[in-house]
Formats: sequence, C-alpha cells, structure tokens
Amino acid sequence: MEEYRRIGPDYRKSILVVGADDVLETKLFDFIQKETPYDVQRVFTGTHALQFARANQIDLLILSYYLPDMAGPTLYDEMDRMNGRQNVPAILLNTNLTGEDLHGRNIICLTQPLDRDLLLQTLDTLFLFPRCPVEAI
Repeated sequence: MEEYRRIGPDYRKSILVVGADDVLETKLFDFIQKETPYDVQRVFTGTHALQFARANQIDLLILSYYLPDMAGPTLYDEMDRMNGRQNVPAILLNTNLTGEDLHGRNIICLTQPLDRDLLLQTLDTLFLFPRCPVEAI
C-alpha cells in the first residue's frame, strides 16, 4: 500500500462512519484512523448520525445501506435537508444501487471486499471535489 500522508487545509476533514456491522465498520474505522490524518468518528444508527450532525461538522459520510433504524440513502436524504449539511459527499457500503437510484445524491457505492488503495483514492477525490456531483468524478 502506498504511503498516505496529507498536509494542508484537508488535514482536519471530518468523516462520520455510520453502521451497525461490527466487523466491517470497525475495520473501516480503524483503517481510516490509522492510515489517514482525517478526524473519524463512528455511530451505530441513523438517529445517532443525525444527532451528531446537528452538533458537529461532517465533511464526508461513510454509511452502510442497512442501518438498524433506517436505510443508508434515507439517512443521506435526512442529512441533506439539514441546514449547512446539503450535498455532503457519501460512500455507501454493501450495495449495488444504480445511477438511477442515486440520481441527485452525492453518493459513491463501494462493495466488499474493499480495496484499501481504492478507498484512500476515493477519500482523496471526494475531499478535493466535495461539492462536485459524484457522477462527474
């Protein structure tokens, strides 16, 4: 895996990992925390994610499609309606949604097994172009 170091204004970007799959999200959280300089937090439900978003800046969401209390796209839509949280980029895990399903949402889908280098490249891209529709990336 290539050396991953970030300096400059993106250094303290905030990532919120949302999901109840203990194995996948724990590994993902640990990997991002260890391999990147980003501030990464984790919650287990959509409700907790919305509460967290009301009190904290979120620059990127990483969420499971299946959450205990709502679907990942539903959480994205709820967060997108919050003042100051419009069009936050997101990575949706474990789904094969089509472009039609994602239309109007700033979401990229990744499936397992996750390629670590691709994940790091995706994080870089989303932080370089945070408000660009993902279809254009």
